[in-house]
Amino acid sequence: MATVNMTIVTLDAANVEGRYAYEYEQTLDAAGDGDWILIPADVVTVVVTCQASGTTAKVQTTTDTIAAITAGTETAVDWDDGAVSTATSAACTPPTALRLVQVGAGSSKLTVRAQ
Repeated sequence: MATVNMTIVTLDAANVEGRYAYEYEQTLDAAGDGDWILIPADVVTVVVTCQASGTTAKVQTTTDTIAAITAGTETAVDWDDGAVSTATSAACTPPTALRLVQVGAGSSKLTVRAQ
């Protein structure tokens, strides 16, 4: 199973305070599972936004090990909002990884921000 890492972004322009967050965006144009987005270990809060156009999509999380994820033996859990057809956001306790799952034809986008 493919995995991707989040990108570090600074929260203040001069980075004087050393504050940072992680961001990642994933888009799917066909039904199926997106790549697992690995959540860094120092993250305290994760906010995800799922947008679907002409389809429904959902977010799945896992707390299994990275080894289990890369082997494809992870247990995926659907987020509480289920499959959505409009922009939906939720905050969650950081999992090991999360991914976007598109249910039908159309397009969907997942935006992840973590601090």
